[in-house]
Amino acid sequence: MKYSCEIVEFGKDAKSPFSKKEYNQSLTQKLLVEIDDRKLVALDGEIYLLNQDGFPVWEKPFKIEGRLNKVLVSKDRLLITSLTNDYHAWGVLGPAYLVNLKDGSLVAELRGDSGAALKNGRFILGLEGYGCFNTWLYERDGSLVQEWRSYGHYIVGDNDDIRVLEKDRNSPTNSRIVRLHFNGQIEKGPRLNESQIAKPLILKDNSLVFIDKGVLRIVDVDLNEQYQKVLMEVSETDHSRFHSKIQLTKDGLISVNIYEKSKAAPIKYKNNYWLISLKYQ
Repeated sequence: MKYSCEIVEFGKDAKSPFSKKEYNQSLTQKLLVEIDDRKLVALDGEIYLLNQDGFPVWEKPFKIEGRLNKVLVSKDRLLITSLTNDYHAWGVLGPAYLVNLKDGSLVAELRGDSGAALKNGRFILGLEGYGCFNTWLYERDGSLVQEWRSYGHYIVGDNDDIRVLEKDRNSPTNSRIVRLHFNGQIEKGPRLNESQIAKPLILKDNSLVFIDKGVLRIVDVDLNEQYQKVLMEVSETDHSRFHSKIQLTKDGLISVNIYEKSKAAPIKYKNNYWLISLKYQ
């Protein structure tokens, strides 16, 4: 499929990529996810599964040490990643908990900072840094099924098809768009130019749209490059000052933000933004 892009709007302002948030977790019940007619909520460092009447389903809540990061659901299993309150050898990486959704019991304690849910209670979990650049596949009982030397943004499709928009910390980067096969093989797609690339946008045909060092790129589900459009020039020696975000608007347009950090103190940000109309030919 061929694509064409038309820039509908372009502008600049002083908006920062970092929003200020108020945290009061000890007093506020936070909805994590709705599962059928039940709700998974966090309150004061504990996780509760509530029924439709708001009463706890589990005999006791699941307690995490530190701070909640992300919750993933697959059938009757939860994968909960966490952050520590204190800095340590692994930064603020906390345990990843595999939890039985039926009773809130711990199935296994794992390690990883991001992941994705597969079918039938299985998950992939990844970790990057300190020599790690790995993704692990875990069975519903916490047993390790497979491992790949790859890490990044995970895109899971039909039949648990796994694509990764890789992120490493190398300069120049060795990252690619890849597909992880269950036999342990890694199918390599196009190379990337940015080491810490932002989360992609997924189109209706499952193609990925992302910003790679100032360039809008589209790679289809077969890992074939379909489109490139330069939005702004970002040099190899200067790319660490830039941070991008891409999302879909309510009107079906693609919204792109590329934030530029000032070279010297005081630190300020310049926001370059585009509204783009994407057409299929």
